[in-house]
Amino acid sequence: MSAEPKVVLSQRFLISAFLVFIALSLVYIGSVSGIFSSYLGSTYFSMMSPDSYRYYEEVQLFSGKTIFVNEFSGEFEGYKTTPKFGLPALLSVFNPLALDFSYQFYYSVSCLLIFFCALINLNLLEKSISGYKLSTLAYFLVFFAVILFPTDVYWVARFLREGLANSFFVMSMLATYCYFRFGSKYIPVLAASLLFLFFLRPQLILLTLVFVLLCFHAFRKLDMRIFFLMTLLVSAAVFQIIQASGLAFFATILGIFGLESLVRFLAGFNYAFFGQAVLWFVISFSVVFGTFRKSNLQNNIPRFSMLLIGGLVLFLAVVIALLGMQIRFVYPIFILIKFILLMWFIQQYKPVSDQKYPPISTL
Repeated sequence: MSAEPKVVLSQRFLISAFLVFIALSLVYIGSVSGIFSSYLGSTYFSMMSPDSYRYYEEVQLFSGKTIFVNEFSGEFEGYKTTPKFGLPALLSVFNPLALDFSYQFYYSVSCLLIFFCALINLNLLEKSISGYKLSTLAYFLVFFAVILFPTDVYWVARFLREGLANSFFVMSMLATYCYFRFGSKYIPVLAASLLFLFFLRPQLILLTLVFVLLCFHAFRKLDMRIFFLMTLLVSAAVFQIIQASGLAFFATILGIFGLESLVRFLAGFNYAFFGQAVLWFVISFSVVFGTFRKSNLQNNIPRFSMLLIGGLVLFLAVVIALLGMQIRFVYPIFILIKFILLMWFIQQYKPVSDQKYPPISTL
């Protein structure tokens, strides 16, 4: 673990924060005014979509009664749907008096939350690169790639959960990277970001787990606190995904390998029992994997990370091709790959001091 360099509000940080404010403001104005949909078409650039109108109706329904929303079962006073209340329940907190606000109000709140997430991510990014001699050009290249990448900003223009979920996903990876470099003070940030992901899009917790394992491999560092945190939230995420999507998703994946018969086996389990089974499996895997990493065998797995990434991408590409998923559901995979490449790029620069930083070049 490296000694954490002291970071102050540098001029480039303030410039970056100002650029974030300007960019998100322009996106907000273009979306609310209808400029984007008028010139670029309403199919992909309209602020509202069918899901957006459902979110708005749910926010109005939950306002003033957020505490009674059951996020886990998708129920609220007789209203029942799949467990996807995350964004509506979060936005309803900002209307405790149950006033009749327009959807522009809630979209504005969503944009403000994304802006605050961007500031936190910018601070974490500054921490991440603080120990390296990046030129001004390299810094802003990394800044735009992580914080203001055009396709990332695109999701902000629409009243969907993707904009906020992707922001917390980036936060979880930045917090993970800072944790492995600087220590446990970043665990609360990681835990908070994963908790928000659990309610907004639990599938992204699984991608964060991939990044945690990659950092675990690169930094040669074992800490069971992280494994306990990831075990708990990954298990909860799998349980939530099953509740929201049922076994149809797993049936399609198993069908790729000709294992459709396993679906009938899984269907015989109670969801709660299945969740506990996953919990204990991940705990056991964490302990065994951690013990294995302590042994001398850890150096006998060359290019483990690249094999893991390549296999994951290939597998997901096949699944996506067969399922015909919408791009917003698979876009976080691109964020993960982009982030891994950027972390590798950053560590190609020399450290500020003579102190050695754990390399990620082994990725």
